[in-house]
Amino acid sequence: MELDQDITQKVLAGDEIGAIKLYRERHGGSMEQAMEAIAAVRDAVADLRPAGGGPGGASGGGSGSGWGDDVDELIRSRKKIEAIKLVRERASMGLKDAKDAVERRAVELGVQQTASKCFIATAAYGSGRADEVATLRRYRNRVLRKSVGGRVFVGAYEAVSPPIARVVARSGLLRVVVRSGLGPVARWAGRRTPR
Repeated sequence: MELDQDITQKVLAGDEIGAIKLYRERHGGSMEQAMEAIAAVRDAVADLRPAGGGPGGASGGGSGSGWGDDVDELIRSRKKIEAIKLVRERASMGLKDAKDAVERRAVELGVQQTASKCFIATAAYGSGRADEVATLRRYRNRVLRKSVGGRVFVGAYEAVSPPIARVVARSGLLRVVVRSGLGPVARWAGRRTPR
């Protein structure tokens, strides 16, 4: 990815919301695409941040979300509605985009495990409502849970996947890699799931 200087400066300054807005103004696309692009920029410029830990820096001086420590604190306090309102206000996002962003940040912070328990897929796609996640959930519910072997697999997956999902949620590159692997699996599962 070629780094846009203005967007990179906003990321370095900890203004990820401004970077997302600027990205969408210049490149269009969905909120999800903009958030992925900014996450990639954040990963690419991580070594350029001040060692003393400015916003989002290595020493924890700011929140990794770019929204501020107050949003992270609301998420940690399980006050998601207030966090969503604050993100909407700061980022001029729609309700769905703000909710998805807060849910993703909650997974990154290790505060939330998705209700669907499609942990890794939800972390990779950023939302439990993504079509691929819904397809995998249907396959789990309609196929895997119908057999002893399937139930054992689901139980093992649900036991080991939350920490993996947290790692995936924190890395733009890992989200892309995992999505590239899950896409074909979701298509395969979709063809084999009874309607």
